[in-house]
Amino acid sequence: MQKPFDINIRGTTIDANEQNRISWRISGDVSVAYKIDILSNLDNSLIYTTSRINSYSTNHSLSPTLIENGKEYKLLVTVYNQANSQATSDPIIFQTSSRPNVSIAVPNQINSPTYLFEAEYTQAEGLPIRNHIFYVYNSNQSKIHESGLTTSEVLQFLVNNLSSQANYFIEVQVTSSRGLTNTTGKIPFYVLYTRPQTNVQLKAENVDNAGIKLSWKVIQIIGQSNCEELNYIDNQKIDLRDSCHVEFDEGFTVDNDYTLKLWIENPIKNKEILNIRGSNGYTTLSYIDNQFHLLKHINGMYARYVSEKVDSDTLFVFIQQVNDDYNLKASEVV
Repeated sequence: MQKPFDINIRGTTIDANEQNRISWRISGDVSVAYKIDILSNLDNSLIYTTSRINSYSTNHSLSPTLIENGKEYKLLVTVYNQANSQATSDPIIFQTSSRPNVSIAVPNQINSPTYLFEAEYTQAEGLPIRNHIFYVYNSNQSKIHESGLTTSEVLQFLVNNLSSQANYFIEVQVTSSRGLTNTTGKIPFYVLYTRPQTNVQLKAENVDNAGIKLSWKVIQIIGQSNCEELNYIDNQKIDLRDSCHVEFDEGFTVDNDYTLKLWIENPIKNKEILNIRGSNGYTTLSYIDNQFHLLKHINGMYARYVSEKVDSDTLFVFIQQVNDDYNLKASEVV
């Protein structure tokens, strides 16, 4: 009778807390029984044995917790024929390790088209991470974004272009340094935010036969924030009361005359609310002692404009630059 060969767990790592299938191949006589012995690779002490099992099978299911994780073992397979002759395989080496864990905290609702997802990796024996990958799926669970395989110990993925009023799923898969993997599974989240309004420059001119020719130019000005996630009030108004700010620097100019209208709720007193920068200087707006203060800085010189007193949770501010002068008005919104 020939000894068993091609044992499937040779040189691999398995999780001893899981059900593991051990298989082998034989040639020559038919095997009518088998025995599996597992020894410590450190001192060859016997850790586990099945004793003889009468079966024609060439595989065995190793139940959880019969051996320990974080160890290195030897495995021997002995087979028997009908004449009770036996043959034992060459010893094969394998390792055990707990499967890594990965978790991710995902809000039920994300209020921005951009979001930084962060996950956490742990492993019971303290093994480092080998790599990880993020996947984002649409409502049909079709993959639409992925981070690519990353070896960094920091598990982060910045996702852009999320659509408002849409359902998504996020998944993180990790692999430990021993090659075992795990996943968070697909975790649902919902995206809801206010879309920026689109302004249109409309021009009308008379043409022959009492007709009117309309032409227009669509202007969309989109800001960029210093915060990873912006919060919105009533899904309509951006909340800038903390340390967040928004910059608008494309699609318009303030070097010439302009008019700016602002609706402001709950302004923070004695702090700069607005900063307008042009090619020849900058202008700041602050709310001090129930008045709006507009300070214009030009080439080291400055001029101050002060509005009438207004005291309300909701305020309207009108700023107009005409040549080198400003008009500043403020009123309470009832």
